[in-house]
Amino acid sequence: MKILYKETLSKMKILYKETLTIKNMFDAQLRKTNPWWTKRDAITKDKQIQEWQKSSIRYDPPLRHNIRYDFEYDNTVVYTLRGLR
Repeated sequence: MKILYKETLSKMKILYKETLTIKNMFDAQLRKTNPWWTKRDAITKDKQIQEWQKSSIRYDPPLRHNIRYDFEYDNTVVYTLRGLR
């Protein structure tokens, strides 16, 4: 019984490490494609944001002003907005 327990525990530790590795890779990819998550002022360099700012017709959703941004690395809050960017 002890051997089975040790094998199971060992497999669980390996699975946990693999899960953390995948999560870290996913987080890194998200931060790479969304640089303003790491640096707040990076949003001003976004091509689509720049085009929106130059546009004569703009929609500024009221919800945008209610979102509190948390740019800490351990950020655990996820906002999901649906619709056109």
